[in-house]
Amino acid sequence: TEVPRIANMKRVILGQLSSGKPPVRRRIPSWQWVAASLLVFLLAGGGFWTYQRWAYVNYATQYGEARTLVLPDGSEVTLKANSNLRYPRDWSDDEDREVWLSGEAFFHVQKKQIPSHSAGNPRPATFVVHATEAVDVAVLGTEFNVSTRAEATEVALQSGRVRVAVRHKAQPQTVLLQPGDLVEIAHRR
Repeated sequence: TEVPRIANMKRVILGQLSSGKPPVRRRIPSWQWVAASLLVFLLAGGGFWTYQRWAYVNYATQYGEARTLVLPDGSEVTLKANSNLRYPRDWSDDEDREVWLSGEAFFHVQKKQIPSHSAGNPRPATFVVHATEAVDVAVLGTEFNVSTRAEATEVALQSGRVRVAVRHKAQPQTVLLQPGDLVEIAHRR
């Protein structure tokens, strides 16, 4: 059954070629190209949005609202009014800990050890608060407050030790805080 069908198609093609008429080219209408491109764009964007939505745990507070959270490592965070906190959903016990803060929060960080890959001895896990694109607060186990607003970022240490890293393009700086210290970093405009 296939052989007669192929022979018939061959006859039609040869007939068109011998008739002198050029073969008809069918074009896909431009609106179909636009629709297909839009569909690909939406699927890619939806995938990115889904990844962002599911890759991180997000908490937010409204004006006049405060919220206390317990992170997967047992650290407590009191998220102050009009603030956002984000951390990776796949929080691992074998890695340093990172959170991203917009607004203000008080942290009570749990000390934690993670296995060392070289000697096998555990090392203290670092806890990093990314306060802005240029300010990171790194701690081992402590209580401190971070406030990041439009004009400045403040870090106030209650107990323990923290290292505040300021990554300004011209001159990066690091400040070690002792209990009772406060540092304020004015944002460059």
